[in-house]
Amino acid sequence: MAKNNVWELVDLPTGRKTIGNKWVLKVKRKADGSIDKFKARLVAKGYNQKEGIDYKETFSPVVRFASVRLILAIVAHLDLELFQMDVKTAFLNGELDEEIYMDQPEGFQEMGLKHKVCRLKRSIYGLKQSSRQWYYRFHRAITSIGFTMIEEDHCVYVKRSVKNFLILSLYVDILLAGNNMKMIVATQKWLSSTFEMKDMGEAEYILGVKVHRDRSKKLLSLSQETYIKRIIERFRMHNANPVDTPMDKSCVLSKELCPKTEEEKKRMTKIPYASAVGSLMYAMMCTRPDLCVAVGMVSSLRLVGYSDADGSADRDELKSTLGYAFLLGGAAITWCSKKQPCISLSTMEAEYVASTIAYAKDPKYHGRTKHIDTRYHFIRDSITQGEVVLRHIPTNDMITDPFTKLLRRDAFHRHLDDATLACYPMTMSDAVCRNMFRKAVKAKLIDVRGRGRTELVKHLCSIVHSPGD
Repeated sequence: MAKNNVWELVDLPTGRKTIGNKWVLKVKRKADGSIDKFKARLVAKGYNQKEGIDYKETFSPVVRFASVRLILAIVAHLDLELFQMDVKTAFLNGELDEEIYMDQPEGFQEMGLKHKVCRLKRSIYGLKQSSRQWYYRFHRAITSIGFTMIEEDHCVYVKRSVKNFLILSLYVDILLAGNNMKMIVATQKWLSSTFEMKDMGEAEYILGVKVHRDRSKKLLSLSQETYIKRIIERFRMHNANPVDTPMDKSCVLSKELCPKTEEEKKRMTKIPYASAVGSLMYAMMCTRPDLCVAVGMVSSLRLVGYSDADGSADRDELKSTLGYAFLLGGAAITWCSKKQPCISLSTMEAEYVASTIAYAKDPKYHGRTKHIDTRYHFIRDSITQGEVVLRHIPTNDMITDPFTKLLRRDAFHRHLDDATLACYPMTMSDAVCRNMFRKAVKAKLIDVRGRGRTELVKHLCSIVHSPGD
């Protein structure tokens, strides 16, 4: 705090109140789950702040994980360099516009000055405006050296020269991806001279997600194995038998299954239902789109792009479930599965809201469809202007089918393989080979008679990985 000149000791002005503070203790872990270090951080009790006096604006952009996946897909596709830097005490770089007074931290009062209070000069952790002040401090700094902010995600910046480029992503840490090491090193040196930074080398662990990379094959995959194992142990599922799909196709959930009597409700309070669903949601949002439908179903009871919709399959609200996925270089970078905001009166309307083709290409105005919200017509306008090209994908090839409904095991895994998403122990190269294998069999390029599926996959892998092939 003293090093960053976070506060100065003053007498509390008449009519002003101080906000408290506390120490937050945390165990920081490595990618494999082992302990890295123990941290103690002084944070302000921001919930005591008064709007209009202690703060005005609080909004701060946060990088979308879809943007991180997009950057990583580009890194894999173009075989870019990928490095990571840690901003030490990032929020302390933000400068405050308001006058905020805080009690001296317990155990660290200045001798002979215990009656004085801290007038904050920097945005200490815990203040409502801290993340905003840090973001704008970083934004002003990084744009001053030639980086341009991406309008679609205000935490992603790009710097270009004639032949080279560098992508920077700001989240808890800083991610640098580029095709020129000199440009990367120069940026790292500038960042270290402007902020207190720690060079973490090549990126291996991003937002709790492990990055696996094989540059010889231009492959990059993401895994939350450690996180998932931890939540399995937390909810005592480590002895459960493995299953082939997240939820059985015959499973039907509705509000009728919710506890009704006081005794049932009391029993449910002892079950960490919300915590379990929340834990699954983070895995779903980061690396496990195969959980979308199952998590969506259980959470609703808690009081190249593909798109699909299932019609009004929800028995309680009669709303359709839409799903989409966008791929770059054959890998899924963003996905979604959610109920549509309106009740679709027809299958065509459900598909249209999910951005499918038939009505989007035809601007006719039918009485059955005139109530569809105008925002969905943006799709049709984009097609007319040539910004978007839509084409029909048969159901058997629609990789977003698992995002709209429960499927049988074979269909479920086939669609995930097509999206290059492995939901069981499996390398990215094997996933690609499985996809190639099915297409080769369909085109009658491989004779499958007398061979088991595993044997054929291994055979195909050996062919694909052979030098010169």
